Amino acid sequence: MLMKRVVELGKFFGSKFDNGDECLTHLQYANDTLIIREKKWTNIQIIKASLLLFKIISNLKVNFHKCLLVKLNVPERRLEEAASILNCKLGSTPFKYLGVPIGANMRRKETWNSVIKAVRSRVSKWKNKQFFIGGCVVAIKLVFSVISVYFLSFFKAPAGIISKL
Repeated sequence: MLMKRVVELGKFFGSKFDNGDECLTHLQYANDTLIIREKKWTNIQIIKASLLLFKIISNLKVNFHKCLLVKLNVPERRLEEAASILNCKLGSTPFKYLGVPIGANMRRKETWNSVIKAVRSRVSKWKNKQFFIGGCVVAIKLVFSVISVYFLSFFKAPAGIISKL
């Protein structure tokens, strides 16, 4: 609500898409927040003030040391100054948000290696367990649907990835 309000007041500026007037300022899921901003120093100050105000209102601690500041077309010096103001770490792309690689080239087969590895890891844990064939099929389908379909709902897999999965 704080982010929504500072946007309504014209104090915070998100990132606009090339082909429209829509502006993206933040994404939230549970206790994860991704803040997208235009390159303005006032935005850094508004982010810091909003998070501190959230802390006061909610009595929940904001752990700035777990926060990452990731640059997209911003000079390194400005990014370091902003990270200093926010008291957070510098991050880089690709990074993960809710398990999804942000900034990664999902058209490259190598990018999908982590998905393939996650599926294999889950399935290999059951290798020595004694399942009936029906139980194995259900377990494998569950792992495939949870991990693979999650990624496939965001990205089109390159040729060969589905057969590997």
